[in-house]
Amino acid sequence: MTAPRIRIAGSGAICPIGTGVAQIWAAVRAGISRTAFSLIQNRHLEPIKMALLPDEVLSPLPPELLTSALTSSQRRTLSLSIHALKEAMAEPPEAPPPLFIGLAETPKHHRMVDDEGWMKLLLKTLGPSIDKNNSRIFPSGRAATFVALRAACDALRAGRCTTALVGGVDTFLDLARLAELDDEERLLGERTVDGFIPGEGAAFVLLTTKPAVGDARSSFVGGVGTSHDVGHRYSDEPNLGEGVANAIEAMRGQLGQLRSAAQVVFAGLNGEGFGAKAWGVARLRHSDIISPEAMIEHPADCFGDLGAALGAMMLVLADASLVLSHREPPALAWAESDRGVYGCAWLDPDESLG
Repeated sequence: MTAPRIRIAGSGAICPIGTGVAQIWAAVRAGISRTAFSLIQNRHLEPIKMALLPDEVLSPLPPELLTSALTSSQRRTLSLSIHALKEAMAEPPEAPPPLFIGLAETPKHHRMVDDEGWMKLLLKTLGPSIDKNNSRIFPSGRAATFVALRAACDALRAGRCTTALVGGVDTFLDLARLAELDDEERLLGERTVDGFIPGEGAAFVLLTTKPAVGDARSSFVGGVGTSHDVGHRYSDEPNLGEGVANAIEAMRGQLGQLRSAAQVVFAGLNGEGFGAKAWGVARLRHSDIISPEAMIEHPADCFGDLGAALGAMMLVLADASLVLSHREPPALAWAESDRGVYGCAWLDPDESLG
């Protein structure tokens, strides 16, 4: 029996350069940036450059959530998620889909982060539109969406569901988190060259095994790969830069016979050299399926590091670029997390599949 093909039927996103997928992708193509000095200061009493959304564009939360024992960053990620999920489900599926959502990695600072409790509140807010019993969280950072995507694809191919929502959400507007990053000298500024600009956002795709109605153009998930590199940023093991390469290797067996190497790459680079090394190794090792002329998109230049939403945004923008015929297919999207999780996905519109 042939495994069902998995199609992206919808998408939704929000980040500092836009409140919808079309707006964000247009801003990325135009090179618009929304990074600016914030009111938050580093340990040298200098303003931290960040990419943040104005409070007024965030989706309002139900009154009962406003009285819950939530941190400000948890409220913010709930609002971001609700906004992007509503766009992704603009055309509601016949049956409520499960939600596979990537979240930030477990922080080092000494405060409790109740991801399960946060998820319950999100699902309660979304109501019957989501299959709560089969929804899952993946607290793996930037690459979490690809871990979630792999789990969702497994569920779809096994017939446990016919639609699924996959994505990620995060915000760096968290004083304890920023203080840690500042102590580690990871925040880009005059004193730190090899650093990143903290951002925030959410992005989701609606996957389905059902065929498209009419002649609508769709992207298909040709493959998903994940890996774990023991030589990650916070490890004492040597870093060989093999994380992205190993994730692509894990994906290759799913691709079948390709008509073309990847013509565009949506890279989860955040400005730090650590990820750039991993991408360099991957491009050399997999030069047969990544075109030497491939366009490299690294939109963190526009909206900063979106944390656990970065991999999701790469997936959403790769889909938009193909569906709108702004980039030549196929597309490769990837991201890496601080603690060694790497992930990637291969997208192709229908007519490009072999």
